[in-house]
Amino acid sequence: MTTNMRSRIVDLVIAAAAIIVFLSYVHLVAEHVTPGMPSILSAVGLLVVLGFVSGTLMSTSLLMKVIFASLVPLAHVISAGGDSAKPNLEYVVGAVELLCICVGVVGGHLMRQRSRSKP
Repeated sequence: MTTNMRSRIVDLVIAAAAIIVFLSYVHLVAEHVTPGMPSILSAVGLLVVLGFVSGTLMSTSLLMKVIFASLVPLAHVISAGGDSAKPNLEYVVGAVELLCICVGVVGGHLMRQRSRSKP
């Protein structure tokens, strides 16, 4: 197995771990958080932190990091399903989640690049 293939597998494992952490939060913890802004802010904060950690740990290009990180909101949209009373709302939620995790990934990527450039 080549080093490049091994690093892609490690990056995929990191993305899978982020999916597991976020879905665990959504399905186990979020129902115990006060509805409204505290729930929204905690989910946004978790997504940014997950993105930052993933962006720091993954060793691939920024584009691949974003692609791997986009699996987190995709998994949430798939697992949550739709609401017939509010059609297509899950896509808006997924887009906001994607934006939050991408902000974290870019921040983590820039932090990794900055730490590499220092002697």
